[in-house]
Amino acid sequence: MSATFEELIGEYCRYLATVKNYSEHTLRSYRRELAEFAAYLARFHLDHTALTRQQIRRYLAELGGHNHGSTVAHKTTVVRAFYRHLVRQGQLDHNPFLALRGKKSGRRVPAVLSLDEVLALLEHSIGAAAYPLRNAAIFELLYATGVRVGELVGLDLGDVDLKTGLCRVLGKGKKERIVPVGRKALQALREYLGSERRGECKALFLNRFGSRLSDRSIRLLLNCHLRAAGINKRLSPHGLRHTFATHLLDHGADLRAIQELLGHASLSTTQRYTRVGIEELIRVYDRCHPRSGDKP
Repeated sequence: MSATFEELIGEYCRYLATVKNYSEHTLRSYRRELAEFAAYLARFHLDHTALTRQQIRRYLAELGGHNHGSTVAHKTTVVRAFYRHLVRQGQLDHNPFLALRGKKSGRRVPAVLSLDEVLALLEHSIGAAAYPLRNAAIFELLYATGVRVGELVGLDLGDVDLKTGLCRVLGKGKKERIVPVGRKALQALREYLGSERRGECKALFLNRFGSRLSDRSIRLLLNCHLRAAGINKRLSPHGLRHTFATHLLDHGADLRAIQELLGHASLSTTQRYTRVGIEELIRVYDRCHPRSGDKP
């Protein structure tokens, strides 16, 4: 008896977890996108083994009517990868999504904070009513290291060496890397560990119940603190990662060094951050160069 579409999705997600070592955050995203696609097939009584080009075009059109281009691209990438897996496993003869390409997302310049905004965020977190030392340590560490939010919540007490100023991070694909931690972040961690942290859990950052803090909690905390600090920007914790890389680049850091710190497998991924630096260079050039623009 052949497996149902939902069973195939379950098997695929187990493969991503055990063989590809995808993080729980990424797995949740893949499960969500594939469940949404399965619901679409069920709504129109479509057979996942016999999708036509026209049916796929209708699916992409529906996605485009409710989502930003980058979201459509992500959803399409997930489903295409799933079908590629089914072909490799002999469940299907061909991948119907290969003949079609979703609309390009047109990558935008990542949202970042200025240095003044970072300082305002950190100063506000110290004065906050609930868990000020923990929150300050979280934001200081995100900005000091550029780690992903999933990497941050995965940190255990033994992963940060307060004496050497080094942090052991478990990144994508369970790849381990060592990143330096700045003096201010180390001081914030010492204050948090020495005063506010309570509980037997081995996790570095704990919630009010004494268990590991979730990435969703950090996302909510960040936007709450941004608003309270008077910063009119919606920013995910990944935005602090962008900010970390952009500020390093603006102050002369080598792109390959930033690649190592961020844990990027490819330099092309790191090069996304150069767009921010280049735009600032263009503004400076236009303002200062005697042969730029329409100067008299």
